[in-house]
Amino acid sequence: MEAYVLEELTEDDSWSLISSHSFREASCSGTNPRMEEIGRKIAKKVSGLPYGATAMGRYLRSKHGESSWREVLEAETWEMPPAANDVLSALKRSYDNLPPQLKLCFAYCALFPKGYGFRKDTLIHMWMAQSLIQSTESKRSEDMAEECFDDLVCRLFFRYSRGNYVMHDSVHDLARWVSLDEYFRAGEDSPLHISKPIRHLSWCSESITNLPVLEDNNTGGDVVNTLSNLRSLLFLGQSEFRSYRLLDTMFMMLSRIRVLDFSNCVIRGLPSSVGNLKHLRYLGLSNTRIQRLPESVTRLCLLQTLQLEGCELCRLPRRMRRLVKLRQLKANPDVVADIAKIGRLIDLQELKAYNVGKKKGHGIAELSAVNQLHGDLSIRNLQNVEKMGESRKARLDEKQKLKLLELRWAGGRGAGECDHDVEVLEGLRPHPNLRELSVKYYGGTSSPSWMTDQYLPNMETIRLHSCARLTELPCLGQLHLLRYLHIDGMSQVRQINLQFYGTGEVAGFPLLELLNIRRMPSLEEWPEPRRNSCYFPRLRKLQIDDCPNLRSLPSFPPTLEEVRISRTGLLHLPGFHGCGDVTTNASLSSLHVSECRGLRSLSEGLLQHHLLALKTATFTDCGSLEFLPEEGFRTAISLESLIITNCPLPRSFLLPSSLKHLKLQPCPNPNNNEDSLSTCFQNLTSLSFLDIKDCPNLSSFPPGPLCQLSALEHLSLDNCQRLQSIGFQALTSLESLTIQDCPRLTMSHSLVEVNNSSDRRLAFNIARWMRRRTGDDDLMLRHRVQNDSFFGGLLQHLTFLQFLKICQCPQLETFTDEEEDKWRNLTSLRILHIVDCPNLEVLPANLQSLCSLSTLYIASCPRIHAFPPGGVGMSLAHLVIHECPQLLQRCHPRGGDDWPLIANVPRMSWKDSSMTL
Repeated sequence: MEAYVLEELTEDDSWSLISSHSFREASCSGTNPRMEEIGRKIAKKVSGLPYGATAMGRYLRSKHGESSWREVLEAETWEMPPAANDVLSALKRSYDNLPPQLKLCFAYCALFPKGYGFRKDTLIHMWMAQSLIQSTESKRSEDMAEECFDDLVCRLFFRYSRGNYVMHDSVHDLARWVSLDEYFRAGEDSPLHISKPIRHLSWCSESITNLPVLEDNNTGGDVVNTLSNLRSLLFLGQSEFRSYRLLDTMFMMLSRIRVLDFSNCVIRGLPSSVGNLKHLRYLGLSNTRIQRLPESVTRLCLLQTLQLEGCELCRLPRRMRRLVKLRQLKANPDVVADIAKIGRLIDLQELKAYNVGKKKGHGIAELSAVNQLHGDLSIRNLQNVEKMGESRKARLDEKQKLKLLELRWAGGRGAGECDHDVEVLEGLRPHPNLRELSVKYYGGTSSPSWMTDQYLPNMETIRLHSCARLTELPCLGQLHLLRYLHIDGMSQVRQINLQFYGTGEVAGFPLLELLNIRRMPSLEEWPEPRRNSCYFPRLRKLQIDDCPNLRSLPSFPPTLEEVRISRTGLLHLPGFHGCGDVTTNASLSSLHVSECRGLRSLSEGLLQHHLLALKTATFTDCGSLEFLPEEGFRTAISLESLIITNCPLPRSFLLPSSLKHLKLQPCPNPNNNEDSLSTCFQNLTSLSFLDIKDCPNLSSFPPGPLCQLSALEHLSLDNCQRLQSIGFQALTSLESLTIQDCPRLTMSHSLVEVNNSSDRRLAFNIARWMRRRTGDDDLMLRHRVQNDSFFGGLLQHLTFLQFLKICQCPQLETFTDEEEDKWRNLTSLRILHIVDCPNLEVLPANLQSLCSLSTLYIASCPRIHAFPPGGVGMSLAHLVIHECPQLLQRCHPRGGDDWPLIANVPRMSWKDSSMTL
């Protein structure tokens, strides 16, 4: 039975529990809003703990009035009267029930400030350094510590928050109380004056002024006693250390220190005296500015954890092999990979990468004794191994805790440099527990004998990358737990044969979910396996990419959910195999086909079935495509998104009413006529997004009387050279419109009254157009038009326009009297941009009438010479003028003629390459 993890109460739930115990009558809880406000703040202090909320509610029951409740809110938990400490009593009972080891681990957390986020791995390594965790014969220390940590989480002493863990405020107070004798937290606001020896100290301030090592009023003996007794010293406030001398003095005193953490501090290096800390087990230097460690670090013979994450290390000390107790080395994997004689670090738990070299101390045999490795291991530069006997010395088959193994040779080698690859790979047989294997740049001509279910019984993921000399794929179908298979860059494989599926009792990839095949330029044949055989029975995702000579694919099971096929020579899509009704069982929900230039028909294969689960379909750059399924996509009743770009459209095809997103960009073809579009637009009652591009025969939109586009919200029409009109009366839900390169389109034909009074070319964007019952909508229009005052016609109807951008209008010089008058209609306009109009000489004369205008942006309009006499409206809060030298000169704060017109604008910005204001 799966465990149910109890989560903390929400603030509302905590307050509900408190109020139910603090008020005698339930109705009283709402009588005083101020007391409820205070009570809700108190609820935050119990931090989601049910027993804390209950105890606090019972205590507040005896308190009457706002002042009493406020005293509880402002008091430190441990300063409350005994009666109030029911909260703490409940917590204390939980603490008392902890096993002795957990009590010690919990008390250590008193070093963290309230609300401090700590990492799980960091804390458990500190516990280990203090010997709070003891390993057993069957479990390593890290596993025991992780169990303790998880136990405290389950008991709600810790909670997960934004990638880290934190303690509830009340729990933090408990940790302070149970650890008063040995633990102390200090900082700038709480100077370190200690009357008794402490063992563990955290410094929570950026300033280190009050550190005992710097205090003049301390005697030398006091300083030495304070620091020499310490077992832990954590700097948690991003403290800044400017001199080696301070660190050197400190290290001389820290004679018994076990945990020393400078993570996130401003520190650039360590003095060599760090090597004198002979009891040190944990050294944290993550996210500091340290680039190199002193060689003396290698004298820390008891060091277990060295944290160097986020440091720009050039290299590690040469004698790292001396740190024989090292278990955790967190640093740049590329730096760690070059440690000489790493085989002496037999307790090392993690090694992300190892670079095999020919120099002494860098051979593959160094991995022989490092058998405690967990997680991932990448062995690189295997071209430096020359014999099977040498590769066997790595003893990978004894590293039972590894989960992921990458075996990597150098790329770009010639055939003569790969002679030993077969023998080397044969000697690198991993442990049967391995779950993920990656082989890269292998130059052998055959697969290793151990790549079978007998030796890899737990294998779940295999990646074969750029194994360029293999002519056949390995026999992988018999791996009964294999779920993910990636094959990339097998340039010599011409056929996927039956051997690939495996033989024997287990065959045909029984659990495979993802098959990804790419960059196989020689692959020509992938024949159907034997009849009545069951293969890929659980395949969910198929990806085929960059196999230009592959003409056909075998059928796949109806379990497929996603198919992506690109850059192949396919003539038709694959079909389904299996028993029963494929239409009923097919799970395909996503189909993407691109750059299959030989693909002629979609009426065969997958799309010949009624794909009831299909939601998205994309066809791109398939220039030979001629035939769609007989009924088009109408039977795909769940289809929501269809994209067809750079493919010829058939004369007619039907679409389902479920479609919401449609993008059509047909390639040039005489069959692409308006009739084919009018057919596909019928009954699209759910369509909300439509993008049509490069349809030269489209003359009107919607393209037919039967088109029902009442739900259309976003419309884009691009490069429709014959488009003359848009029936806006049918687009009742339109929110966003983009029109580009439609030179014949006129507003008069589009059912908006306009007088053809100008002869110029306009390009502009208009947004926030048309107000519907639900409020202001967003209309984005980009239009290029000649011989038509499209602009003036629109302004007449844009009462609710909020954003207007006029840009790239080289022919625009002035606004007509009609247009000037219609600017007054823009009473809701908030933002106006006028950009890149090189010949525009004037701004709109009625700027001051734009009563809602808050932002005016004018850029790259060099001929605008002045603001209109009325200036700008009082609502303008932000004015930007860039690269408009004449206008800038008149707006100069010192004597500019137009400065009085804009002086009241609160925020102004201007820039011009030819002048400085």
